[in-house]
Formats: sequence, structure tokens, C-alpha cells
Amino acid sequence: MSLKNKINVGLTAVGKSKFQMNALIKDNSNKNLSVTNFRSRTKSKLHKKINTMPKFSIFTPFVLAACGVESSNTSSTKPGIFPEENSQNTDTNSSDISIYRESYNYYEYVYDALGSITQKKMFGSYEIFFSDLNNDGDLEVISQIMRGPNQIGDNLEEPTEEYLLVMDFVGSDGYININNEILSQVSLGGVSRRHAVGDLNDDGIQDFAFAMSFEDGRSASDIESILALPSVLLSSKDNKFTVENFGFLDWGHSVEIFPNYFGYNDVLFGGYVSGSEEYRGLQAYRYMDDRWVDVTSLYPIDPELKWANSIRHLETAVDGEVQDFLAVTATRDTNENGYYEVLEEGLKFYGLNQHGEWDLAGEYWLKLSETIAMIGWNGDPQTVQIGEFDGNYLVYPTFHEIVSVTNSNGKNYFIAKLGGMELSDGEILASDKIYNEGGSEFSSSNTLLFFEVEKNGRVELIESLILDEVTNINYNFFSVEDINGDDLKDIVVSAYSRPGFNELVDSGGHPIVYLGNEEGKFERKDISYLPKHSSYEDGDGLELYGTMKDINADGYFDLILTGTSEAAVEVIFLNDFI
Repeated sequence: MSLKNKINVGLTAVGKSKFQMNALIKDNSNKNLSVTNFRSRTKSKLHKKINTMPKFSIFTPFVLAACGVESSNTSSTKPGIFPEENSQNTDTNSSDISIYRESYNYYEYVYDALGSITQKKMFGSYEIFFSDLNNDGDLEVISQIMRGPNQIGDNLEEPTEEYLLVMDFVGSDGYININNEILSQVSLGGVSRRHAVGDLNDDGIQDFAFAMSFEDGRSASDIESILALPSVLLSSKDNKFTVENFGFLDWGHSVEIFPNYFGYNDVLFGGYVSGSEEYRGLQAYRYMDDRWVDVTSLYPIDPELKWANSIRHLETAVDGEVQDFLAVTATRDTNENGYYEVLEEGLKFYGLNQHGEWDLAGEYWLKLSETIAMIGWNGDPQTVQIGEFDGNYLVYPTFHEIVSVTNSNGKNYFIAKLGGMELSDGEILASDKIYNEGGSEFSSSNTLLFFEVEKNGRVELIESLILDEVTNINYNFFSVEDINGDDLKDIVVSAYSRPGFNELVDSGGHPIVYLGNEEGKFERKDISYLPKHSSYEDGDGLELYGTMKDINADGYFDLILTGTSEAAVEVIFLNDFI
């Protein structure tokens, strides 16, 4: 069925705080819905390309600390950020970088929002991200804090108390909270697992969509207790952002922005519970006439797609024509006599052709074999399957994250993270033993796989473009962009330092950085000369991790470090490229 036919039968109005309503919407606007594609390739009005902001996983931030860098060439630093009388230089084993460090505490904002805190360390967020919400030229630090269970694995039934926090960097005065300036309300209606950025209401301003649940460390024994509605932080006429909750309750885990015919974007949410046989966990919406319209039927119908793990869009040229692609995580499974079994974990790639129809452009599958008994991270017993990849047997082999990129060599790729666990001692997994996910017997395994979108529209697995990739590490997110100013794409992996698992124990939270070269490959860059997180304790202490982003808009990517438990969020401003 073409998109022209689909769009006339598949549009359903969705309330902003209730379940989906079973009523069709008649189009009373001047926008013509009877089209054969999301947007015409011959019209002059094309969509505004929006790139998602870099993101990384975070669990419990408390103190937001800013660490500045001052250069002898003051013109290279944003004026007014580092007062000369307060500067402090710290040797970092690099002749080009000196450090100015000062900490900023935001306990007071948590108290203002939620009152007396008895379990401070239980506050946290899965994500922290950056965007210029107030148009002042630099990036605000945006995170969600929450009151989770007193003990991981507790059986909670009530919704999590949560609070969105927007901190603005204002130079020598550090960070200030600008919630009242930016937000109409501070609750997202659940816990955000991932976010995506794009203009969703056609006003030229970036909006923020969140994959939502109450996956906050509570026990998942009652699946109903962790379901939440999708959430969008939508720009409004009063220059504030409003929180919109709509659609189906779900265990949300992925979200993506997809360009539509009208020049702005649809939003796609992936979850583990809701959906139909045709759309396992997918909800797709378009904002029209001040309401959210269900456009799920415009997207690929394939029961093997498991939308919850990851969804990613890529635009490229195929046979001289611009074409949109989707990469989606997929599963082949069986459910016989109440017994559910996963047979294969994989990826599927779809291209939207000139007739508005989805063509399967490629797929990749990893077969699973035996099962083992496991005590999960929340204390629940479970049975998990194992699979073989590159000669190693992995527990939980799953594609967790996909990123799309146009590389310096002009080629287009989807980069997918295949994650799992291996026994640390190299022993063979035994089917008659009970393992502990939170114990030291396992080490992490994460590998980036490269899939090239070829000129004929096919998507194929290719040899890794990373030279000497570090794989025995744990991370949720990675980003791809030019961080050193050479017009070549680089990869930043937000890898945990995990002293308890003997993983990156001396990194101090530094991300792993692979710089792109002229051949389109990626080589690891040593950034050990940069400061480590202030809580680093010579191979002991908290789990730490980080990323890179130009926070103060001076043209240089800065180092952001944080970690689990009481670890601060620290920004180390750099006055030169790494």
C-alpha cells in the first residue's frame, strides 16, 4: 500500500494526557495529506535537517561542577567566563592546556522541587544532554532527577517523583537554574530513557521527545507499574516549553525523529509492551492543528522489528535521488504454549522509495543458542540466552544503540552497538549454574558494527573502520561528530570506568575517543593528559564516564565527566582541540 492510501486511513487523533482515541481526523488545514511520500523531492520546501544532540547515560548526579581552562591567548576563550583574578593553573602534562577549576552545587534546586531529601543517593537520571534552550549562545545542561526506590529492586507501585532540571552556564557566576524561564512545568510524567531532538510543531524551534517509563530501579515483577506515556517538550508561543504526554502507556526505551513531507518532523517511540502484531512497540505521531495525530501506519509493517531497542534515521543519495532510510533492531522468536524463546537478534534496514513505499534494504542476524540461569541487576531470577559473536559466547547479546553518519570519505553508515557479557575468567558458560549479573564473574563486551548504505540503496555489513577498538568495556551511548576541528567525523564512546569489574580503572571517567583520518578510518586518541574526575581514587571508587561537547560556544569541544552514585557532573573547558 502506498503512503497516499495509508495516510487517508491511518490518522488517529491522540489526546495529550489520555489513551489513544478511536476517531479519525478530517484535515481542515491547507496541508494536502494525499501525497505519495513524506515530502516531495521536487518541491523547493525541504525539511530542515535536525541532528540529535550527543547524549550519555547517567544515574545519580548531585553536584554540577564547572572546571574551566584558561589560555595565555585570552581571545580564544569566550569573554567574561574566567575572571583573571580567580584563575588557577594546574599542570595537565600538556603545554597547551591549563585548568581553572571551580565547583557549583545544585542541592538547593532539588530541595526547592521536592522538599526534604532522606535518600539523596537515590536521585538520578539515565541521561544528561545539552542544548541552547534560551538562545544565549552556549549550551544548557539538562537532566532529570528522580526519587527512586530506597533499595534497588524494591517493588514500587506509585509513580516516581521526578523533576526536570535546566542549568545555564553564566560565566564567572557558574550555573544557575532557569526552569522558570524555560519550562511551563517540571515533570515529564515518568523517567526518560532516551531523547531525540527536532522541530515537531513546524515553528523552526527544536523540540525534545522522550522515551518514557518508570524504569527507576524498581522491581519489574508488576509490569503495569513501570509503564508511562511518551513525552514531548514542545516549544510554545510564550517562548517556553510545555510538556505533552500522549499515546499508549508503554515501557518506552527508544525514540527517533523522522522528516515528513511538510518540512518538519514526525516522532517515533519504541517500547517493549504496547503495539500490535504488525507494529511491535512502535508509536508514531505528527503534530497537526494543535493535536497529535497517529501516523504509525506510515512506517514499515514487519513483525520481526523490535522498535524498543533502537531506531535511527539516515538521509542519503541513491541513484542520484535523495532517499530516507530507517535502521531498526529486530528479533526472531517463538511463543508456543506460553513459552517465549528468542531465536535470533538482529537489525533490519528499510529505504523509503519514490513511490512512498518501504523497501527492505538489508538485514543482519545473530543466532542465539543455549540458556543459562541468572540473578538480574534488580535481584529478580531469570533465564537468559547466549549467542556466539566473533568466536566468543555472549550473555544478553543485543543491539542497544544505532547511530547514523556521513563519513569524511563521503560514504554513509549506520553504526550499531552489539552489547553483551562474557565470563571474566574465560570459562565456558554452564547450563547447570546460577550466575549473578551484578557480580564480578562477568566482564562487558561491546562492539561497534559498521553497515554501509551503498549507492544502489542496499545496506551491507562491512569490516570495522575502527583501528584497535576497545571492546571489553561497558557503555550505553556513543556519538559521532567532528570534535577536533579537522572536518573529519570522530567517535566518542561514553565508557564506564568500573573498578569492581577491572574495566578502565585508571580512566577517571574519560570517554574513549577515536579520531577520523583521511582514509575514513578511526584511530584512538590518547586524552590521558586531561584532568580526571575529581572523585577518581587510583583505580578505586565510583564508576565514572564522560563525553565531549562545546559547552561555552568558543569553538572547542569541552570534556564533561560524571558517574554513578554521588559523582558530580564536571565540565572541563578546553581552549584548544584535543
